[in-house]
Amino acid sequence: MNTLKIDSDQLSILAEVLLGAAYADADYDGREAEVITEILSDLVKDGQLPEEVEMKLTSFDEGTFDVEGACETLHFNASQRHAVFGLLARVVEADDVHDLSESMYITRVAKALGAKPQEYSEYVVEFIEVTPPPLPN
Repeated sequence: MNTLKIDSDQLSILAEVLLGAAYADADYDGREAEVITEILSDLVKDGQLPEEVEMKLTSFDEGTFDVEGACETLHFNASQRHAVFGLLARVVEADDVHDLSESMYITRVAKALGAKPQEYSEYVVEFIEVTPPPLPN
Protein backbone atom coordinates (compact mmCIF):
# COMPACT_ATOMS: atom_id res chain seq x y z
CA MET A 1 0.00 0.00 0.00
CA ASN A 2 1.46 3.31 -1.06
CA THR A 3 0.75 6.48 0.88
CA LEU A 4 2.11 8.92 -1.70
CA LYS A 5 -0.68 11.14 -3.00
CA ILE A 6 0.20 13.03 -6.17
CA ASP A 7 -1.56 14.60 -9.11
CA SER A 8 -1.23 13.52 -12.75
CA ASP A 9 1.48 16.08 -13.56
CA GLN A 10 3.54 14.87 -10.61
CA LEU A 11 2.93 11.27 -11.68
CA SER A 12 4.49 11.98 -15.08
CA ILE A 13 7.52 13.56 -13.46
CA LEU A 14 7.81 10.72 -10.96
CA ALA A 15 7.73 8.26 -13.85
CA GLU A 16 10.80 9.95 -15.30
CA VAL A 17 12.56 10.08 -11.94
CA LEU A 18 11.96 6.35 -11.46
CA LEU A 19 13.17 5.62 -14.98
CA GLY A 20 16.30 7.62 -14.22
CA ALA A 21 16.91 5.30 -11.28
CA ALA A 22 16.51 2.26 -13.50
CA TYR A 23 19.04 3.62 -15.97
CA ALA A 24 21.50 4.82 -13.28
CA ASP A 25 23.55 1.63 -13.42
CA ALA A 26 23.50 1.56 -17.25
CA ASP A 27 21.65 -1.77 -17.12
CA TYR A 28 17.92 -1.17 -17.58
CA ASP A 29 16.07 -4.47 -17.63
CA GLY A 30 12.57 -5.93 -17.61
CA ARG A 31 12.42 -6.38 -13.85
CA GLU A 32 12.97 -2.67 -13.31
CA ALA A 33 10.36 -1.85 -15.97
CA GLU A 34 7.83 -4.11 -14.22
CA VAL A 35 8.48 -2.51 -10.84
CA ILE A 36 8.11 1.00 -12.26
CA THR A 37 4.81 0.13 -13.92
CA GLU A 38 3.58 -1.51 -10.71
CA ILE A 39 4.57 1.51 -8.60
CA LEU A 40 2.90 4.00 -10.92
CA SER A 41 -0.25 1.88 -11.28
CA ASP A 42 -0.55 1.73 -7.49
CA LEU A 43 -0.55 5.53 -7.40
CA VAL A 44 -3.66 5.95 -9.57
CA LYS A 45 -7.19 5.18 -8.42
CA ASP A 46 -8.17 2.61 -11.02
CA GLY A 47 -4.67 1.28 -11.72
CA GLN A 48 -4.84 2.57 -15.29
CA LEU A 49 -1.92 4.79 -16.16
CA PRO A 50 -2.79 8.01 -17.97
CA GLU A 51 -1.70 8.12 -21.60
CA GLU A 52 0.90 10.83 -20.88
CA VAL A 53 2.56 8.57 -18.30
CA GLU A 54 2.54 5.62 -20.71
CA MET A 55 4.24 7.89 -23.27
CA LYS A 56 6.91 8.86 -20.72
CA LEU A 57 7.61 5.18 -20.10
CA THR A 58 8.13 4.46 -23.78
CA SER A 59 9.91 7.64 -24.85
CA PHE A 60 12.25 8.25 -21.90
CA ASP A 61 15.75 9.37 -22.91
CA GLU A 62 18.22 9.00 -20.08
CA GLY A 63 20.78 11.04 -22.01
CA THR A 64 18.65 14.20 -21.99
CA PHE A 65 16.75 13.74 -18.73
CA ASP A 66 17.38 16.59 -16.26
CA VAL A 67 16.79 14.98 -12.87
CA GLU A 68 17.40 18.19 -10.91
CA GLY A 69 15.02 20.17 -13.13
CA ALA A 70 12.34 17.51 -12.82
CA CYS A 71 12.65 17.26 -9.03
CA GLU A 72 12.53 21.02 -8.58
CA THR A 73 8.95 21.01 -9.87
CA LEU A 74 7.68 18.44 -7.37
CA HIS A 75 7.69 20.49 -4.12
CA PHE A 76 7.33 17.46 -1.84
CA ASN A 77 7.22 17.61 1.94
CA ALA A 78 9.38 15.33 4.11
CA SER A 79 6.80 12.53 4.20
CA GLN A 80 6.39 12.58 0.42
CA ARG A 81 10.16 12.62 -0.09
CA HIS A 82 10.52 9.61 2.20
CA ALA A 83 7.93 7.75 0.12
CA VAL A 84 9.80 8.66 -3.08
CA PHE A 85 13.09 7.37 -1.65
CA GLY A 86 11.38 4.07 -0.83
CA LEU A 87 10.07 3.85 -4.40
CA LEU A 88 13.51 4.60 -5.82
CA ALA A 89 14.97 1.86 -3.64
CA ARG A 90 12.40 -0.60 -5.00
CA VAL A 91 13.44 0.26 -8.55
CA VAL A 92 17.19 0.03 -8.03
CA GLU A 93 16.86 -3.22 -6.09
CA ALA A 94 14.58 -4.83 -8.69
CA ASP A 95 17.59 -6.36 -10.43
CA ASP A 96 19.02 -7.56 -7.07
CA VAL A 97 21.94 -5.14 -7.35
CA HIS A 98 22.27 -1.77 -5.62
CA ASP A 99 25.52 -0.24 -6.76
CA LEU A 100 27.29 3.04 -6.17
CA SER A 101 25.92 4.70 -9.32
CA GLU A 102 22.37 4.00 -8.15
CA SER A 103 23.13 5.41 -4.70
CA MET A 104 24.60 8.50 -6.35
CA TYR A 105 21.38 8.89 -8.35
CA ILE A 106 19.21 8.62 -5.23
CA THR A 107 21.44 11.23 -3.59
CA ARG A 108 21.00 13.55 -6.59
CA VAL A 109 17.22 13.16 -6.39
CA ALA A 110 17.24 13.72 -2.63
CA LYS A 111 19.30 16.89 -2.89
CA ALA A 112 17.15 18.19 -5.75
CA LEU A 113 14.06 17.58 -3.59
CA GLY A 114 15.67 19.54 -0.76
CA ALA A 115 16.14 16.57 1.56
CA LYS A 116 18.62 16.44 4.40
CA PRO A 117 21.08 13.51 4.43
CA GLN A 118 19.32 11.85 7.38
CA GLU A 119 16.14 11.67 5.26
CA TYR A 120 17.69 9.44 2.60
CA SER A 121 20.78 7.85 4.16
CA GLU A 122 19.05 4.50 4.69
CA TYR A 123 18.48 4.22 0.92
CA VAL A 124 22.07 4.72 -0.23
CA VAL A 125 25.36 2.91 0.09
CA GLU A 126 28.50 4.87 0.73
CA PHE A 127 31.90 4.46 -0.81
CA ILE A 128 34.46 4.41 1.92
CA GLU A 129 38.03 4.82 0.81
CA VAL A 130 40.43 2.81 2.91
CA THR A 131 44.14 3.33 2.65
CA PRO A 132 45.91 0.05 3.18
CA PRO A 133 48.81 -0.03 5.61
CA PRO A 134 52.28 0.18 4.09
CA LEU A 135 53.83 -3.07 2.99
CA PRO A 136 56.70 -4.31 5.13
CA ASN A 137 60.18 -3.88 3.64
